[in-house]
Amino acid sequence: MNIGLIRSLAVIFQEQFNQSFRELCRRIEDQELASNVLLVTHGGVINMLYYVLSGQEWTNQSSFYPVDHTSIHTVTKANEGWKMSEMNIRNHLNGM
Repeated sequence: MNIGLIRSLAVIFQEQFNQSFRELCRRIEDQELASNVLLVTHGGVINMLYYVLSGQEWTNQSSFYPVDHTSIHTVTKANEGWKMSEMNIRNHLNGM
C-alpha cells in the first residue's frame, strides 16, 4: 500500500474529526444539543481527542494515550475551554 496515500487519508480524517468535534462543542455551547452527549467510538479516535484537547499536533505516527477497552473518558467545558476531566475510567467493569 502507498505510504503517501495512507498519510493523506490520515490527514483528511484528522481534519474531519477536528471540524466535527468543534461543531459538536459549538452546538452544546449554543444549547442546540443537550449538555450531556454520549459518544461511543474507537480508542484511536479517543486518542486523537486527547491531542486536540491538549493543543498538541496529532499525526498517525503519534504515541497513544492510555485508552483501555470499554473505558470511559469524560470531556467537560471549563472556564479555560473544553478538557478531559475523567480519563480511562473502568469502574463499570467491577464485578464482571
